[in-house]
Amino acid sequence: MDSSALFAAMLSSTGAARELVRLAVNDEIELVISEDVVVETRRNIERKVPELLDLVDRLLDAVDPEIVPSPSKKAVRIAEAYVAKKDAFIIAAAIDANVDFVATFDRQHLIDPPQVSSRSGLNIETPGTILNQLRGEDD
Repeated sequence: MDSSALFAAMLSSTGAARELVRLAVNDEIELVISEDVVVETRRNIERKVPELLDLVDRLLDAVDPEIVPSPSKKAVRIAEAYVAKKDAFIIAAAIDANVDFVATFDRQHLIDPPQVSSRSGLNIETPGTILNQLRGEDD
């Protein structure tokens, strides 16, 4: 899960991102996020809705996600060949973690450019699309 999806899960008590979090709390899926995503999400919450900052820790405690380390500089450089520089760390961490899906709302940089999925080998989708796939439903 990238920071856009994690941020959405914290802001809304409904929606697909929150549902993915709920599934993780119930041990129905494993949520994987990178250390960088935690930092970026905290920074965004602090800047946009500081009154929810304590929610980051509460949510992470409830979910108990697998938090993967920041990817190597080499892995990030490789990802920068086919993804926006600002998102290369997300893709590199997801590759290192060997995740099944990357949940994001960033269509412009991560979902829509076909080279990101094809070159990374990752299934990059919105939380809603991932939920549909987990449930065996069509888009």
